[in-house]
Amino acid sequence: MILTSLVVFTVMLAAIVFAAAKIFQAAVSRLVLERHRDLEEIMETDDVPSAWREPYERRLAAIGDDAGGQEGAGAALRAKASRGYLTRLARLRRYVETTRLVDGDETRQVLLDRLTALRDRLQQSPRV
Repeated sequence: MILTSLVVFTVMLAAIVFAAAKIFQAAVSRLVLERHRDLEEIMETDDVPSAWREPYERRLAAIGDDAGGQEGAGAALRAKASRGYLTRLARLRRYVETTRLVDGDETRQVLLDRLTALRDRLQQSPRV
């Protein structure tokens, strides 16, 4: 009886560890894929990735505020979007500085230069 319980416990524990490892692997793969997709879009468009902009654009459309307005909920949302973009750019920059998944130092420097240029442009003229 005790031996059977021990075998069942061991099998269940192994299954839980295996499932947790698979879930962790999928989460890390998704995170890395999203970062590289964002970097690719920034390199292609010299702009904030559409995945970052879409939630703010939907909310702006929902409140019916025109893009040029400076008052009310629209202005607050644009300020929040700008802060969010700068935060995400800083995280992406730290990732590029530390990851080993970049082709080389020259590629890393090109990416960092583009991220810096986009950050500077967003700081000068925030947008959604």
